[in-house]
Amino acid sequence: GGNAAGGNAAGGNAAGGNSAGGNVAGGNSAGDGGATFCGVDGGHDLGDGGRLFIAGDPGNASVGFADPSLLYPLGADAGFMSYTRAAISQAEIRLARSTDQGATWTYVRDVATMAPITITTNDLGLCGSTTCSGTWVHEMSSLIDDATDPNPAQRYKVFAHSYFISSNDKQRFEIASIDLFTAPNLTATATWTERRLFGWTSTSPRSTTGVQVNVSTDPTLAPLLGNCIFMMEPGAMVRGGTIDLALSCVRLTPPSVPVEIVMVRSTDHAATWFPVGKLLDVNDAAALGAVSQLGPQLNAADLFEAGGRYYVYVTPNGPVSNFSDPFGYRGCLAVPFADIDAGVVARCGGAPVVASRMQGPAGLFMGACTYREGASAAGVMFLTADATRVPAFQLFPTRRPGP
Repeated sequence: GGNAAGGNAAGGNAAGGNSAGGNVAGGNSAGDGGATFCGVDGGHDLGDGGRLFIAGDPGNASVGFADPSLLYPLGADAGFMSYTRAAISQAEIRLARSTDQGATWTYVRDVATMAPITITTNDLGLCGSTTCSGTWVHEMSSLIDDATDPNPAQRYKVFAHSYFISSNDKQRFEIASIDLFTAPNLTATATWTERRLFGWTSTSPRSTTGVQVNVSTDPTLAPLLGNCIFMMEPGAMVRGGTIDLALSCVRLTPPSVPVEIVMVRSTDHAATWFPVGKLLDVNDAAALGAVSQLGPQLNAADLFEAGGRYYVYVTPNGPVSNFSDPFGYRGCLAVPFADIDAGVVARCGGAPVVASRMQGPAGLFMGACTYREGASAAGVMFLTADATRVPAFQLFPTRRPGP
């Protein structure tokens, strides 16, 4: 994965200092894994939008931003973005507002803050004891407006991956949960309420205590999610009274650790959930050029609508530079749906169609793209990571539309 807090998350070099820079080769050219893309439009460069700054954010020069998620309806007077305040072994979720179609952004408030925690575990390798202290962090948020929720206090929803970092800086993405934060509005004074949504069996009861659904044992969700050793990087979208939620499902098939994109759905405003299916499996990841020492992996799904059609952005892993892991985020691929109700993406010759892609120069850690038509001045937004710069995690707008 490319988790923002990660000392072990793979990174890359953002070309040109504060500019993302770097053209993507055109034509049906190969990705990092040597795959060729059916339907690709020749690729998009990363634009020249410059690094994104968020006015009023109470961080400092060493704290970066990552994992953008846009909520900006077409024609709206204002839009919002949830994002991760990111530093090594730190991650929490914040909210920003724009009134100029995403050209500039201003900090609104924190949504989910990290906090000290003590857990129990049967893994003595974590801290040398069955009781470990550390920090509970939140990242990879997805922001939606569930306008038809009959409970007005839950209209706005932020999905997030929450997990444990030990005091000796060991990240444990499986000692974790997919959490849901709700609020009645997006003002600075709104009260956000946390609900632990999905958990799974792990080496610590922290992963299942107090969760709404244990996907390892739930008879409805276990057939799809039960063999995920953990899930992360949620991407949500509202269609009327329906919430679609895409997730990265990390599986263990030694010696490989494939990461696939699955989708679940709620038709009662997140009260209950049912499986839709795999959007993109390990074979699709390979077809899309994903490559790493642990096998093909796809991450950071972002569901969105553009031009009257539904898409999912995904980020394949590939070789990167300037971080502690030689593999990490390597671009964004926009895959159109053939039938979103059925959870079926468009295919050509058995492989997923790629409507557009962005990768930038070789070795660049970039991905986790988001796009909403109302944020026309921002265009597609993405993160880059580079351990040789301060801050390591930075956001960039392309100032160009999505597919």
